[in-house]
Amino acid sequence: MLWKSLVKKLSNVAYVFLRLHAYLPARHTSRTVPKTNFLIVTIAFNNKDILETQYSYLQENLEDTFDYCIADNSSDKNKAEGIKQFCTKNNISYIKIPANPLTGVRASGSHGVALNWVYRNIIKKYKPTYFGFLDHDIFPLEKTNIIRKMRGGYYGIIRMRHAPYWYFWPGFSFFEYDKFKKYCFDFAPYHAGKNGLTFLDTGGANYYTISRKIDRSVLAEAASTLIDLSTGKEWIRGTDTRRTFELIDKSWLHMRQISWREESSDKMDDYQEMLRIAKEYK
Repeated sequence: MLWKSLVKKLSNVAYVFLRLHAYLPARHTSRTVPKTNFLIVTIAFNNKDILETQYSYLQENLEDTFDYCIADNSSDKNKAEGIKQFCTKNNISYIKIPANPLTGVRASGSHGVALNWVYRNIIKKYKPTYFGFLDHDIFPLEKTNIIRKMRGGYYGIIRMRHAPYWYFWPGFSFFEYDKFKKYCFDFAPYHAGKNGLTFLDTGGANYYTISRKIDRSVLAEAASTLIDLSTGKEWIRGTDTRRTFELIDKSWLHMRQISWREESSDKMDDYQEMLRIAKEYK
């Protein structure tokens, strides 16, 4: 137990040093991010199809006026090129994040490193009135808005493992810049607690830099429901989560592990079934 605790704490130290990655220059940019009222950033990873789906749904159903930016953390050069071409064709801001030391090593860590780079080099640079992070496999299924739902400068999903550890989940989190600019964002995972055995996933380090310093009750927290694709019913705690998807405020679909992360012959069948089931929860 002592050795395991030491490893977890050393992991936290390693993430502190990995913050230096945020000072590296972008590998490529096309179209400068505009000075905008509301900027939504999606971290891309080797999947152009799902970005096309997300962007289509955002254009159709998100009522807020927004700018969309792709920050590409892809490890495959050919797939990154496809994503860049999609962005160019649709006049979307595209930025290739510098080589990520945790890509292929630890997915949650790689994502956290990428988010830290984005915050320093995009959000802090352009200072949008509102900004948010959206996982590439989340999109609105019906007309909805974000800014009007904000309270306390925030709207999104809050994750909690064990009290008192809660944090903003960066797959679906939106902020008012002026209300959070004084804080130091850190989207790395974090091993919390005296022994470091309470794992807070991507964004978890924000517990220590932000969330423990503010009142959670004043924030607008999005409701989250896990649905079992096999049964079409709400997921039962303690059962396998690999075939579950998430509904956020009954308006947004999060594909989770059923996402198009890998090529598969039945991905469209799964997608259509998720859409069918989601309509029953409206």
